Amino acid sequence: MRFQDQAIDLVGLPDAHVTRAEAYALLAALSAERPTIVLAHDPVWFAHLPAGPHLMLAGHTHGGQIRLPGIGVVRTATKAPRRWSHGLIEERGQYLYVTSGIGTSGLPLRWGVPPEIAVLDMSGTA
Repeated sequence: MRFQDQAIDLVGLPDAHVTRAEAYALLAALSAERPTIVLAHDPVWFAHLPAGPHLMLAGHTHGGQIRLPGIGVVRTATKAPRRWSHGLIEERGQYLYVTSGIGTSGLPLRWGVPPEIAVLDMSGTA
């Protein structure tokens, strides 16, 4: 797609519960110069995001669904580190935003993790 005369790639990745060689190949093929928005069901894919002007957007975790004071997130439904459960994460010069979403998984309960619909405003230069 194009935005203000700048080409931006948009790619999607599946749930990480099933290993798919195509998803790893897609990430490995991202250009180090061309901005890419990567839509990933599971934030675990962030570990495989190569260097470059890329932003990964993910969900799947429901923000941890249960967050206890002084303890934090009790459990997540991902193999991603718990620090990737919710919000804006910057590591290795890369950015990941994980929304807590509005639903639940398994136990129909949320505690300490309010539902959210995220609206992101982005700006920057190439």
